[in-house]
Amino acid sequence: MLILETPRLLLRRLTDDDLDDLHALYQEKEVRKFFPEGTLDREQTQEELDWHKNGHPEHPDLGLWATIHKESGKFIGRCGLLPWTIDG
Repeated sequence: MLILETPRLLLRRLTDDDLDDLHALYQEKEVRKFFPEGTLDREQTQEELDWHKNGHPEHPDLGLWATIHKESGKFIGRCGLLPWTIDG
């Protein structure tokens, strides 16, 4: 499994083992306040997780990844890795 590492974080592809943590994150109203669909129930979270496990349609190695606190090993969120073309 590909893992990106910083001094404090590990970034890796989401897995089925992340469902509970991802669902807890998606239940936080403050976290989801700018998402039009609001908080997600467990089934909706599973559907999103299943979709993102396949990666970005044009770049399967990219997409949403788990963000892990390196020292504690705890799931602290997720981040998006997407292709970006910048002019200049």
